[in-house]
Amino acid sequence: MGDGDPEQNPFAAPQSGPETADVELSDDQPYRVIDTLVYCRSELDLHQYCWLTGETEGLVGTVKKTVKASPRWLNTTFSLMLFGCFGTYLTLNALGLDFRFVVRLVYPMMIANFVLQSWFGIKVKVVVGQSHLAKSKALAAKRFSRWLLAYILMFLIAAAIAYLSFDKVWVWVIIITAILGLVLGVVFYVRHRPREFSVMAIYHDKGVFRLAGLRQELLASIMLNSHHN
Repeated sequence: MGDGDPEQNPFAAPQSGPETADVELSDDQPYRVIDTLVYCRSELDLHQYCWLTGETEGLVGTVKKTVKASPRWLNTTFSLMLFGCFGTYLTLNALGLDFRFVVRLVYPMMIANFVLQSWFGIKVKVVVGQSHLAKSKALAAKRFSRWLLAYILMFLIAAAIAYLSFDKVWVWVIIITAILGLVLGVVFYVRHRPREFSVMAIYHDKGVFRLAGLRQELLASIMLNSHHN
């Protein structure tokens, strides 16, 4: 499988501007790789490539992931609402009026956007291969996530007990300590978490999606094999 365009040099400089904005796929073209993005339809099969190393030999299985891409109307609506809130905030602040209610609207809007994405998001199915190394990393990532969840619950329970049982001074000392511990745990997770397959889908146009977050090793292997084919 290649990018479907035999005249395209896979080692050419990354494209940008209107060329990537107008990407289309022909009927016999399953996907295209441009810079760090993969353009595809709602199903993409890359089972012959390891998601971690890009290897094409010695694979021990596949990984299937279904992600949701927000439709364009939802992204546009949410962006306009955020822009409206920001404009209202600046206007009220300049006039010396109370603007706190505008700030409070942002969090419900974010929650509503998340819920609407779950309801109306377009499913994109991605299949990738998995080497022995990738499999071991994925298993380690699952174990790591369980420990992090237990860590978060422990601090939340400590904060709740402190709030219900102690005087006000100790309440805030323990709650602040719990929050700091939670933040440090999240930072540690982001910096040291084992690798697992992840991808983000963004609706592009005319049934085409942009996949972001794929590893450079996978993209390089796809481009190399496309060139050889």
